[in-house]
Amino acid sequence: MNPIRTLGPAIVLGRYTSVWIYLVAPVAGMLIGALCNRVVRGSDAILAFLCGTKPTRAVAPRATPRAVGSLASSPHY
Repeated sequence: MNPIRTLGPAIVLGRYTSVWIYLVAPVAGMLIGALCNRVVRGSDAILAFLCGTKPTRAVAPRATPRAVGSLASSPHY
């Protein structure tokens, strides 16, 4: 499916009856792909199944990184 081969003549001729699919389908595909990515990456069991490993328990989130200049001014170092 080449959208330019459909959108170009549709714009020139003024016929927009079938153009909606070329505008809606990429956005819908992006949203479905983002949802699937979030589901797979958020579940250790699914990720372990896809990688062929045993599921592990959740890891604690890492601390937020410090700014470059804050390391030198930190009293802990």
